Amino acid sequence: MSRVPAFGLHIQRGSAPGFEYPIAQVRGARESGLDSVWVADHLNGYPTSAPVFEPFTLMGYLAREAPGLRIGLAATDPYRRHPALLAQAFSTVAAMTGAPPILVFGSGEAQNLTTFGWRIERPLRRVTESTEAIRALWASSPDTPVTYRSERFDIEDAFLQLAPDVPLPAIHYAANGPLMRKRIGREADGWVPMMLTPELLAEDLADIHANAVEAGRRPEDIEVVYHTSFALTDDIASGLETVKVGSQRTLLAYPSMARRLGAEIDETYRYRDLVITKETEADVNRAAAGIPDSAFERTGVYGSADDCIRQIDEYVAAGVDHFVFRLATPLDEAVAFFRDRLVPHVRSTYGA
Repeated sequence: MSRVPAFGLHIQRGSAPGFEYPIAQVRGARESGLDSVWVADHLNGYPTSAPVFEPFTLMGYLAREAPGLRIGLAATDPYRRHPALLAQAFSTVAAMTGAPPILVFGSGEAQNLTTFGWRIERPLRRVTESTEAIRALWASSPDTPVTYRSERFDIEDAFLQLAPDVPLPAIHYAANGPLMRKRIGREADGWVPMMLTPELLAEDLADIHANAVEAGRRPEDIEVVYHTSFALTDDIASGLETVKVGSQRTLLAYPSMARRLGAEIDETYRYRDLVITKETEADVNRAAAGIPDSAFERTGVYGSADDCIRQIDEYVAAGVDHFVFRLATPLDEAVAFFRDRLVPHVRSTYGA
């Protein structure tokens, strides 16, 4: 591994109205010595009773509490926003925080697209087009306009007026399939997987590295960001119970990942095609409950403090450079663990 591992928090909405809990999470990340905070990009989601906030507005709001922290968006799609808007937004976040933000592309989900009139078509090609156009625009200026043509849009002698001397944002891809792994090796700054055992992650990373070498790139330049559940509990058994529901729902949404982990499920609730309604929410809960613990028991970070440290080290050995934790444990307990156990462990073990 070429980097000291980094750590971040996936910002959750919480049950209280307003933005106090998101702000508390950012402050907790900063005060405990973490490196990043992350927001999701959805138009709707579960539970349907909770508000879903627009991510770019939220990133700007959180940035005031995040000097020096990387802000990640995991993940958006290549359909809803023109590359010029994405390029400008992420450069603005970089200027706000002084740290390079991370734009993560996925191939798109029906809940954000089809019911609102967007079609999911040629998703891998659309991701590549958006990435190429955004990078071209980041390199543009009034003196050096850029032209970029694709199947979906043409940019003609265009430039952005970006703030000087700000960190260059990164573009990562969220995927576990072989076709996207090829594109990660060829063109992405990083890879954002989830729901993998250390062994499966190492296997997929070897594939990405082989694709990078084939494309003339250095494999170590590709950051591996593992997005995972986190639960600090008394022991492994109680930790597994704490992350169970979230893990089951995630696997139900991604059948190919579930099959790799030994769970045979159908494609009915695949996120790529699932339209979220109050009725499907109940159906999802029932279907997810049938996924066995054995499918996800080695895909998260949970248990006692010693258990969590051990699992983190296993993923680092498999190639993870950066962890994003979805908390399934109280924020104050997580912050104390990060500050008092995790950060000192990283310093003593990896030389931070």
